[in-house]
Amino acid sequence: MKRKIKDNFRIMVALDLSNMDQILLNYISYLTEIWNVSHIDFIHNIKQSELHNILDDFVEDTFHLEDIIEREITRVVKKNFTGNTTYEVHIASDNYTESILSFFASENKIDLIVLGKKSELQGTGGVSLKLVNMIDCHMLLVPEEVESKLSNILVPTDFTANSAKSFQMALTLQE
Repeated sequence: MKRKIKDNFRIMVALDLSNMDQILLNYISYLTEIWNVSHIDFIHNIKQSELHNILDDFVEDTFHLEDIIEREITRVVKKNFTGNTTYEVHIASDNYTESILSFFASENKIDLIVLGKKSELQGTGGVSLKLVNMIDCHMLLVPEEVESKLSNILVPTDFTANSAKSFQMALTLQE
């Protein structure tokens, strides 16, 4: 039975072209079965680098890294996302992934940002640490060993108003 968290509940899922993407997509598919989600935005940021600029200088004008990555992200989403919620794939290109995610969440009135929480897979977790201080919405970290169920919710607290909002959201999710 679907529980309505709120009207037009929007989720943004950050993908990084790692094995974590399949885990996130499978879990988001599960969440769309139990939540009334109106739309999902899958987003990937290509970090600007010297390599990116070199590619622009040496390859044909018809070759665009963004197009190739968008096709791959779209392929991975189509293969692993089984929910029936509408979605879009977005590709950004910036030095600071957390800034892009924060900006996108604000501009698109995102209610929940979903990120992978890696332990064995390669990754530092730095984006989620920076992002939590920049966003004005809820964030869900999905561990790589997650099962398709929602039985435990960890809500860190610092006894601020934002912690109280997080606790209220956890109670809503528990229902």
